[in-house]
This record gives sequence, structure tokens and C-alpha cells, in this order.
Amino acid sequence: MEDFTWEKIGLMFPEWFLDVETGEEKEDLRRDFPKTPNIEISPSLYNFSFKDYGIQLWFAQGIPSWIKKAQIDKKPLLDVQHKLQQEVYQEVLKELDEISPTLEKWRGKHLRYFEKKEGWKRNLQDHLDFYNSGELIRLGDYYHSQRGCLTNKLVEIGKLPTDSLNEKWLKYKKLCEYIATGERCDVNSIVGKNLVDCVSRADEIYDLAEEIKGLEF
Repeated sequence: MEDFTWEKIGLMFPEWFLDVETGEEKEDLRRDFPKTPNIEISPSLYNFSFKDYGIQLWFAQGIPSWIKKAQIDKKPLLDVQHKLQQEVYQEVLKELDEISPTLEKWRGKHLRYFEKKEGWKRNLQDHLDFYNSGELIRLGDYYHSQRGCLTNKLVEIGKLPTDSLNEKWLKYKKLCEYIATGERCDVNSIVGKNLVDCVSRADEIYDLAEEIKGLEF
């Protein structure tokens, strides 16, 4: 049970629960995210609400059914696992609380929404997936526009010779350090040492989104 941690976090913005056409909340979706996780439904996956967000927390370690009656230090293995999961869950809650101002900022500035007359506006999808490799946290690139993917442009900038770039372009090249290319289904990721760092780096990139989208080289 060493290094017990989470494997994936799915984060659903409040808008994810809304019907695109009516703007009304889909109650059947909201019911899947109680205020506290129901561990009896799935011991290895915690579904819960954080403020108005829906969170799916997958744990990296699980107990196979054939050893569930085993014990550690005379304690049932399931009890040990549950204790470790609760510790991870509480740590994730702290990080979610820390990144919540940034998430709210994204809702107001970047999150996609639908207008009946004009269709979809803005660029960031209404759900995000974070992956934990043990060394880095990865956020799949969910920011797309008609001018292409932000991280794809940054990756191309990263290939340019440093000594040929002015201060403006060096600023963009530095952001390339935050990108891991095509590791999951050929989709780039924004990486950080933890959830807070990952979101902070994504925020740096999103703040420059309009500049980056307009770059030609």
C-alpha cells in the first residue's frame, strides 16, 4: 500500500449538468454526484460534488475480489484501503479548494457555451481530465479553436532556435516546457508537479490564448 494515490480525476463544470437547448439542469446527471462519495457503489471510484462541480476520483490501487478477506496487522484489508482512500480524498479536496478561483475564472472567460442563434462560443470544454503518472500531473488539452490547438502551436514554437527569437517569442517558447506531446490518444497535455501547479500552468497558457491563436510562423 505504499505511495497510495489517485490515478485520474474527472472534473465536470456546473455547465456540464445543463441541457444545451433549455439551459436547465439535468437532474439525473446531478444525482450521480452526491455531496460525499458513496463507497458502496464503487470502492475504487469516488463520485462526489465539490461546490457545484462534479468530481470523479479514480484510485491508482484497488483490491482484487479474491483477496478482500485478507488482513494487514490484524485489520481487514478493505478497512486499510478505505483509510488510505479517505486520506487521498481529503488531500484532493484541499487542492480543489485551492484551484477553485481559477476554475471560476475559466468559467467566465474561456468555457464554451451555446447560443441558439450563433451556436457554440468560446473554446474550453465543460469537463477536464487530469492524469497522475506518479511524477507529474497531466491535463489533457481541452482548449480548441478553429485556428487550431493551442498546445500544438506552442510545440511548434518550441522547435524554433532560441537565438532567433525576440522577447515576445521567448515568452511563448518558455510555455513549451509545460507541454507533454501526444501521450494519450495523440492529445497533448499540460503538465505540473501537482494538481495546483498543473492548473496554474494551464491558466498561464489560457491567458495568452488569443495571442497564441493569432500567431503565424
